[in-house]
Amino acid sequence: MDDKVNFADGEPRDANLASKELDSSNVSVHSPDTSDTERRENEANPFKDPKTLAHWQKVHVCLWACIMFFALQTDRGNLSQAVSDNMLKELHLSTDDYNTGNTINLVAFLCAEVPSQLISKKVGPDRWIPTQMVLWSIVAGSQAAMQGKAGFYTTRVLLGVLQGGFIPDLVLWLSYFYKSNDDFVGERSLIASLQNVWVLPCLIALHVWSGTEENAWGTFALITVLLSYPYCHAILVAWASRNSGSVRTRSVSAAAYNMMVQLGNIVAANIYRSNDAPVYRTGNTVLIVIDVVSILMFPATKLYYIWRNKRRERVWNGMSEEERRAHLENLGDSGSKRLVFRFVH
Repeated sequence: MDDKVNFADGEPRDANLASKELDSSNVSVHSPDTSDTERRENEANPFKDPKTLAHWQKVHVCLWACIMFFALQTDRGNLSQAVSDNMLKELHLSTDDYNTGNTINLVAFLCAEVPSQLISKKVGPDRWIPTQMVLWSIVAGSQAAMQGKAGFYTTRVLLGVLQGGFIPDLVLWLSYFYKSNDDFVGERSLIASLQNVWVLPCLIALHVWSGTEENAWGTFALITVLLSYPYCHAILVAWASRNSGSVRTRSVSAAAYNMMVQLGNIVAANIYRSNDAPVYRTGNTVLIVIDVVSILMFPATKLYYIWRNKRRERVWNGMSEEERRAHLENLGDSGSKRLVFRFVH
């Protein structure tokens, strides 16, 4: 019977292969039977107990990560709440002016990603993240003094700069405490696609239903269902982090992923236009097309990773022992470039 070893990334591999890879990385392999010394060390360090560690992660890591992300989303979502009242009228702004302000914010958000990552790596995310939160809170509070378009655009760009690197910084910080096999299901692509599947019938209904905007309560119910979709953002961030393969590339992948998110948000901020109001038939048509393409991309991505993993397996199996060892030694900490690395999906 073949012996299998589970690595920290959650992937089972051949024991002989695992031993060679670990040897090349100067990492020792321990047998399941712990010595008396190891037992004493476990007793001295309660964090070696999985239950204790899991409780500590929930209280001191996950909880605070949720609070911090909630703070970000609260500030970013407050603007839409103000618009639903009479903010545009008070500031003498049109819908297009509002869209332009959001575009400015997202461009600044996008441009701040990499610089923020560099600052985070220099001073540490434990220092930089709270600094970001304090600074953007000051700017957010100053929005109460806005008088017109200039103030609106100024606060939009400042908030984008200060909030830009927060998400990849937080992801990098979380990656220090969690492994990929701490997910419950182990399925990423199909679970993440549920968001788009959920949204599609609601978008179609908004597009074809004659009661859109005419039937206030019916429109409210439909939009409420639409906005109740299972959010896949956290899955995708963790997915990109896991497939990076090393800490060295993880921060870059998190920033690159979030930059693509902000590019999408820039497009999204300009889909609903003034000349399409109030039913936005054209805008909803564009959203339906984007949603269908997104649904198809998830299984396509899964099939691509399956193909890549099988191809690597064939290449690895065709190598001699000397070639395998040379490959591992030459690449070193190259993350996903190593042939023994397997992409999750």
